[in-house]
Amino acid sequence: MPQSPIEEIVSPNLIELTISYLEYQRKEVKNKKADLKMRDLPALKIWAHQLKGTGASYGLKKGGKLAETLEELLQAATPEWGAIDSICLTLFSYFETVELKLNEEET
Repeated sequence: MPQSPIEEIVSPNLIELTISYLEYQRKEVKNKKADLKMRDLPALKIWAHQLKGTGASYGLKKGGKLAETLEELLQAATPEWGAIDSICLTLFSYFETVELKLNEEET
């Protein structure tokens, strides 16, 4: 069953950059799936931290919030892999289904 798309409202000034960013992250998902399978904590920490900052700066507030949650989970003294798996799968789905809408107030 296909996942419902998530909408993100993006500034017209950022739309081209955000599209390029999403294309890059969609390619990265394959690598991150492998990192998750291998339980590569350092690689996942770097990805989560980068997503938290870059996602929000490109107008991807929901994606940035998911990344923030993942980063917090990864920083735990004893990582809870069930929760990490769940949020990673949510992020993977997010990047596969997110749809961009222009912020009409800025057009």
